[in-house]
Amino acid sequence: MSLLTISEKSRTRSYGLLSSRISQALTEACRVKRQFTEEEIDVLKEGLELLNKFIIGSRLVEGDDFKDGLRPTADTLRAYRYALTTLTMLEDVHQDNEVSSVLVTLRQMLSDVVTAKTIQVIKIEEATMLREFFTVLATALCDDLVRLRLEGRAAGQSVNHLSHSVRT
Repeated sequence: MSLLTISEKSRTRSYGLLSSRISQALTEACRVKRQFTEEEIDVLKEGLELLNKFIIGSRLVEGDDFKDGLRPTADTLRAYRYALTTLTMLEDVHQDNEVSSVLVTLRQMLSDVVTAKTIQVIKIEEATMLREFFTVLATALCDDLVRLRLEGRAAGQSVNHLSHSVRT
């Protein structure tokens, strides 16, 4: 078990909430076939920023030398782990595909959607892939937070039990 700092838990929570909001906006737009609202466009733009973090993290892992001025951070590496887990769950990572190329494809699809303010500018399969990515990501992040909370409670109970035993 790895211990997460409060800021890491907060970031995980915010990524999960953002992913959930993106998934909801994409799902609703596919279902109703309408333009995105300005609020939804803002959420989708945040999704582009999150995908950029994923891409930087994947490029770092893949050995990129970052001559283009981008600078990887601990946050981008952690974000990469979330993206890799999600893509693995969706079985979108194959031996011949680099993770970053799949993430770049997702970012391009989302960028096209944001620019046009409608999901109809991409193919149905692409919209499904994009929606599934953010849905699975949101679910995985939520599951991580629940697991951490349960582990924290169990650790707290063990400490309380131990301190009670020491006193008696």
